[in-house]
Amino acid sequence: MMKKAISIVLLLLAVTLAFASSEFLVVMRTDALPSANGQTLRQKMLNLRQQGSQIYYYNMDYVVSGLTDSFIRQHPEYPIHVLGQLPIMDNVYQVTKLPNQTKIDVDGFGAILYDIGEYVLISSPLNESRLRAQLRNPFFQYDFRPMVIEPESPISEPYTMNRTPIEQIISQVNPDSVMWFIQSLQDFQTRFAPAPNRLQVATWIRDQFIRMGITNATLSPFTWSGTTQYNVVATITGSVNPDNYVVVGGHHDSILNGGGDALTFAPGADDNASGAASALEMARVMMASNFVPQTSIRFVTFAAEEFGLWGSRDYAGNAYNDGQNIVLMINHDMIANSAQTPANWQVRLMPYDGFLDYTDYATELVSSYTTLNPTLGTSNSGSSDSHSFWAKGYPVIYFFEQVFSPYYHSVQDITANINPAYCAEVIRASAAVAATYSFMPIAPEYLSVQDVGNGHSLQVTWPNVAGSNVDHYNLYVGTLETGYADPIEVPAAPGEGTVYTIQNLTPGTVYYIAVSTVSNDGFHSNYTYGTGTPNLIPITPVNYHAEPNLGHVLLYWDANLEQDFAGYRVFRSTDATELGTQLGEGLVVATSYTDTQFPNPLQYYYYTICAEDLDGNQSAYSQTLRSRPVTLSEGILVIDETLDGSGSSPFQPTDEAVDTFYAGMLTPFTTTTIDAAETNALRLSDIGIYSSILWHSNDQVDFDNLHIYREDLKRYIELGGNVLLDVYLPTKGIELNGGYPVTFNPSTVISSGFGIGTANYSSSARFKYAQPILNNYPALTVDPLKTTTSFNGHIFKVESITANANAQNIYTYGSDYENDTNQGALNGLPIGVYYNHQPGKVITLSFPLYNMTQDSATQLVNHVFRYVFQESSPNDDPGLVSRPQITIYPNMPNPFNTNTNIRIDFANTKTPVNVAIYNLKGQLVQTLYHGVLSQAKTAVEWNGIDKAGTDCAAGIYFVRVTQNGKHSLRKIMKIK
Repeated sequence: MMKKAISIVLLLLAVTLAFASSEFLVVMRTDALPSANGQTLRQKMLNLRQQGSQIYYYNMDYVVSGLTDSFIRQHPEYPIHVLGQLPIMDNVYQVTKLPNQTKIDVDGFGAILYDIGEYVLISSPLNESRLRAQLRNPFFQYDFRPMVIEPESPISEPYTMNRTPIEQIISQVNPDSVMWFIQSLQDFQTRFAPAPNRLQVATWIRDQFIRMGITNATLSPFTWSGTTQYNVVATITGSVNPDNYVVVGGHHDSILNGGGDALTFAPGADDNASGAASALEMARVMMASNFVPQTSIRFVTFAAEEFGLWGSRDYAGNAYNDGQNIVLMINHDMIANSAQTPANWQVRLMPYDGFLDYTDYATELVSSYTTLNPTLGTSNSGSSDSHSFWAKGYPVIYFFEQVFSPYYHSVQDITANINPAYCAEVIRASAAVAATYSFMPIAPEYLSVQDVGNGHSLQVTWPNVAGSNVDHYNLYVGTLETGYADPIEVPAAPGEGTVYTIQNLTPGTVYYIAVSTVSNDGFHSNYTYGTGTPNLIPITPVNYHAEPNLGHVLLYWDANLEQDFAGYRVFRSTDATELGTQLGEGLVVATSYTDTQFPNPLQYYYYTICAEDLDGNQSAYSQTLRSRPVTLSEGILVIDETLDGSGSSPFQPTDEAVDTFYAGMLTPFTTTTIDAAETNALRLSDIGIYSSILWHSNDQVDFDNLHIYREDLKRYIELGGNVLLDVYLPTKGIELNGGYPVTFNPSTVISSGFGIGTANYSSSARFKYAQPILNNYPALTVDPLKTTTSFNGHIFKVESITANANAQNIYTYGSDYENDTNQGALNGLPIGVYYNHQPGKVITLSFPLYNMTQDSATQLVNHVFRYVFQESSPNDDPGLVSRPQITIYPNMPNPFNTNTNIRIDFANTKTPVNVAIYNLKGQLVQTLYHGVLSQAKTAVEWNGIDKAGTDCAAGIYFVRVTQNGKHSLRKIMKIK
């Protein structure tokens, strides 16, 4: 059933790809994702991200992500449900289900995209303000910025510490003070984000922090929905780590859904004056007790949470962009509702994947310091400000009342209906967590594990943590089977780093190692991790690469870290199955080797390396890499990425028709053609022997190879190669662009490699003329036989591409429609860019040459290759020696009447060849030979008869020779 569902998805994609963006919004079940045994959910997300997925949200059951069409086609094993093509025209929101709510009704203002458990994804044309008027539920809008996902971040084991300073703080939390803060916020009558008193509310909160003695309290403005909103920020600076922050927060805005006017009255006592009061009360008791944290504690109350977490999104986004080190964010949202007796008070902590240990440890602190009974709530909650921090990769702990308030978002959410004593107890719990984390020392920045080389020892090294409060380090060693043993106490050594040798280990066993800092007060930092394996022989070099360059091949790899390491040996062969001979004399001590001596630079070479220790023990051999130098000597390479179509439409040309068209344009030149669909040999080592490339993609579907090999093309151009790129939607092919208008960052391949700075597109626009800007470039016109009558001699899906400051525009968009019509919307915009890298040159055309008239396209191609790329042809230089892998010599006689002989040089005698005759329409006329040859040089004869046994009419035909996914063509002429 799953295979059938995936097949339907792929069929729908195939039908819509001509109109699709390059990315799709999808939902996948997490329990059906391919994974290794024992992988955590976080590890599954890391794997998914590493394969190119953009992850926008996930919980225990579902992941919402962006996948390219090529990823979907190439991974049928993934349980993919496609929601739509990105960018989606309407806004996409994630809506939280309220307690006991199983269905969310969006009829009349949106559509359900998918139910992902505790949440529903919807699309709606409404903005947040208008959606809020329709929905009581919490929601946030997708901005399609991927989550920041790092490996799980466990914290140290629980430990004994001095409880006195924490108990002094939490003992001063006062229910009356908490009630005063909540009542004061309620007395504003409303804290509705669009209300005109929003600055007054934020200023009052700031002034409370200043009154307590936190004089750095300030307003942090941001813009939302045409209004200025204000977060409030106040910081108690840490004495040891002032640039590290424990963020304590809750939103201060309120809202009303039904039964009143939120602009005049939205009391929001529980939601969320209680959360804002948690920051105020915690700050009050810490300042009153002269508490001095070692790590800074930053109190933040957020604005505009009720319309999609906008205040916390602004703060967390800026913090991430500024590199702010937030060690923990503690969120409070609705913490004042409880009708239970104090002995039965419970509080929910909402866990977030990747930081589950933080929530687990918080539950221990809650139990230890308060009368509350902690429980765990919904994972990865998207309904409050903690989500904004989690999405940016920060650890979070979220406090939430156990029993959901019955007065949620109503005029009855007032102080008379809250429990200030319960709220104070939650604040005590949160203050204990904040104080504990503020005492935690900094963990070592990294942990290096080095194999000693004797089979039973590992040497570990870490940088010392700065500061006078470090007492020692705890070193943990274990295996998957045994877990960590009791920690080894390692004294804090003077100097920059600490070195320790772990002994009596088992050879060949993977050991998991962790180190934490222990302060003078007995507080432990988080863990810093490493792994190592004690071996007798060196490990095989890793991250091994073979990089082709002009006249040489550069090999490089990561350094071996064994203490008894001696060097490397490098081997080269002309046969992939053989090790070959060693290069250089003796051992290579560097982590790179440059090969410059090649008996035949056009031949592929196979490179293998190994490591060796001081005792002469060699590692296992590395993988064998194939490469050869860049020579730029072998003329023109045609890369055919045009999808083999049925020929039923001008936009689905057959492979033969396209080959014939390009062969006709390139007749003066000797060329080699590679069909991109039949080979994976498009790396720099494959294309680097050719002096110029014509890359064409005259279908509107397949863009995979251009994107996959874009870095190789860029490097080829930088080394002096020339490229004529003739494709539909080049920005999609190169950068997977799916939105317009777009400006490309100068560091992108499309800008730095192809000279394209911006692009624009309209699906309604119609293209007919390529109008030259530079001298000597011919005007081009759409061939009326290569479009449909409904387009009135025009074609579609031609985007505008504009040169950046280093390149030149060479053509503009033309049509028969007026500029103010939808069809003429792109008139006059650039559609061709020339970028001279010196010495390499690249010309990118966003219109398909195949659909232009043959004569005008031929003029352009001849101008580009002869005068811009400076390519020679046999007609220019009769003595020119051309060495493509397939060579078709001039047929004799030519023209011919009855018989003609064609001499051909093939690449080898091991793989099958095909020799065939085609007419100008790209139709197969006759197959002259198919099979394996006994010799690489041979001749075939054609008697002018087609495959039906009929004498062919006089005219131009093409000989097409194919071998190993490459083909060459030559024009011949039959006369009466």
